[in-house]
Amino acid sequence: MDNAETRPSWSLVTSHGLVLFYIANHGSATIREVAAEVGLTERRVLEILKDLRDVDLITIERSGRRNIYSLKSGATFRHPHLANLSVESFLALVEESNREAPDPTGLAST
Repeated sequence: MDNAETRPSWSLVTSHGLVLFYIANHGSATIREVAAEVGLTERRVLEILKDLRDVDLITIERSGRRNIYSLKSGATFRHPHLANLSVESFLALVEESNREAPDPTGLAST
């Protein structure tokens, strides 16, 4: 049985969350790069980025012919139960957890 058969058909993190996580660490990525990494269409990523900008979670700045995406300082989650939690602190916690987690492949160099 491969992993695809054992995975549930749903995900805890929404498409919006995946895009937000990705651009938090790859702010100069193109729409195409974001789409390829998170498994969405370019059109969907563009819609999500506009949604995130419209609710003040990110800023989008022009740099030549490219866009630079940044987390908006002080942005908080929209859900009332999470409204006291900043997006930046949550992402920092996730990043820290990822650094401390053992390499599941066992291939990390020591």
